[in-house]
Amino acid sequence: MKKFAAALLSAMIAIVFTGCSMSQAVPSASPSLQTPATATPTETGIPDTAASQSPTEQKVYFGTFEVTEEAASGVSTYSQTDIDEMIGKTLRFSSDEAVILNDQPSASPVEMKSPQYSESTLAVDDFESVFKISAAQLGLTEGDITKVDISDPTGATSGSTLILQDNKVLIAAGGVYFVLSRIA
Repeated sequence: MKKFAAALLSAMIAIVFTGCSMSQAVPSASPSLQTPATATPTETGIPDTAASQSPTEQKVYFGTFEVTEEAASGVSTYSQTDIDEMIGKTLRFSSDEAVILNDQPSASPVEMKSPQYSESTLAVDDFESVFKISAAQLGLTEGDITKVDISDPTGATSGSTLILQDNKVLIAAGGVYFVLSRIA
């Protein structure tokens, strides 16, 4: 019996020492709950749009523009006075904000935070069926036309549409098509 007790005591001592050395090797919190001191956006799961978007990935329509003229209008929510007041206004487009003209006539452009941009490409024939206006009337030629719908994710304001072809940038607002010129 003494031999059995001595063996049992030895086994218990071995288990205790093995358990202690294992507890030192195991971190106090699970690795998924620990945040490394130099976490990158992919490690934290939080996207960093500024860091992930290089200058070459910038949208061609991001920047500051001036409304320079009315290209055309059809049935509109804007009066001629409203249209004239929009000439010379400054609009901005970026991933953080958009300062736009929308379907509501007002003396100033509308600002939205964190706008959503949805791009599509249209052929001239498709453009004319979607917009119900001749592409030639807007100074657009044969070839692809890019349509960019700008929307407010909060729904607080109605959005707007940019129309791009080559170096021409237009904004459609309230049934009026305005020509934009880049200023920055």
